[in-house]
Amino acid sequence: MRVALVGMDSFYFTQTIAGLLGDLPGAEWVGCCDLGVPDECVANAGKPSTEIADEHGVPLFSDIDALLASGQPDAAVIATNPSRVPEVAAALAASGLHLYIVKPAALNAAGTAILREAIVDKSQVIVSGMTYRRHPSVIAAGEALANGAIGELSSIRAMHQHGRLSIWGPTSWYFTEPELHPALYLGWYVADLFRWFVGEPAEAAAALGSRLADPTSPHEDTVRTICRSASGVVGSLDVYFGVSWPYADLELELLGTNGAIRFNAREGGQIVTSDGAETIEPTNVNMMQTELEAWIAAAVGDIDDWHRPAEWLDALDHGIAMTEALKA
Repeated sequence: MRVALVGMDSFYFTQTIAGLLGDLPGAEWVGCCDLGVPDECVANAGKPSTEIADEHGVPLFSDIDALLASGQPDAAVIATNPSRVPEVAAALAASGLHLYIVKPAALNAAGTAILREAIVDKSQVIVSGMTYRRHPSVIAAGEALANGAIGELSSIRAMHQHGRLSIWGPTSWYFTEPELHPALYLGWYVADLFRWFVGEPAEAAAALGSRLADPTSPHEDTVRTICRSASGVVGSLDVYFGVSWPYADLELELLGTNGAIRFNAREGGQIVTSDGAETIEPTNVNMMQTELEAWIAAAVGDIDDWHRPAEWLDALDHGIAMTEALKA
C-alpha cells in the first residue's frame, strides 16, 4: 500500500511517524506534504520538512493536489494542526484514501460536523489515534467483558497521563490554540475507552480542573470528569498533564454486576469474580507502530476495521464536551 505523510508541523507525531513509515509491513512511503505551512512553523516541530524528506528519501510536496498527482498514494497519515485536520481529511477522503488521523481530529463541534459529513459513510478505513484499542491488556479486558466474565457493565473509571506543558515551546499549539486543552488531547484516550467498552456515546459530562504542575499554563493540567451513557453506565475519566516521575500512562477499572476488571499499565491487574482472580500481565508496546500496522492491515483486508469513524467521532465529541464542561 502506497502511503503518504500529510502534515509536517506536529511537534511529536511528525518525527515519530516519519521514523516508522519506511519500515511498516505492507507499506511503501511515497511522499510527504507540508500543506504549505511556513518553514518556521514546521521547524517548531523539531525539523524542517525538507530535512525530514531528505533524511528518508521521499519527495516533498506543498499541496494535496500535487501529492495526489505525483505520489499517487493509496493512504495517508495526517499529522498537522488539529484546526486544519477536518478540511484536510475531507479532501483526502473524497479522493478515496485510507486515513490515519493523528488526534485530536478537530477542536470543536464545527470541525466534527465537517468530519461526520465527509468520512462516516466512506468505504475506506479511516481511523484516528493514538488510542488504547490495540493495547494487549485493554484487548484482554474487552474480551473478558464481552464474554460475560463480570456481568453487565455498570461503571468505568479510566486515567490517562503523559507529558507536561514545560516540554513544549511557547509557540506550540498547546499555547496558541485556545481550544486545544488537555481535556481534549489527553482526554481523548479515556473518552475513546468509554465509547469502546460501553458501546454507546456519553450523554452528559461534568468536569473540574486545576493548574497544579505549571501555573503558567493557559489550561488546567489536572482534570477529573464524570459522564453517563443512555443505558446508565457511569464513567469517571481523569487526565494528568504534569507527571514528572515514572508512572503508568493508563489505569482502567471496569465494574460489572458480577465482578470487576482493574489494571495499571505498568503493574498489570486482575479480573476478579466470585470464582477468584485472574491475572492480567503488564505489557509494554509501541502503540503508534502497533496502530499504524493495524490500520494498514485493515486497509488491505487482513483484519477487521477496528476504529470506525462513527465511534471515534463520538469520543472526539466527548473530549470537546469535557473541555466545555470545565468552563461551566
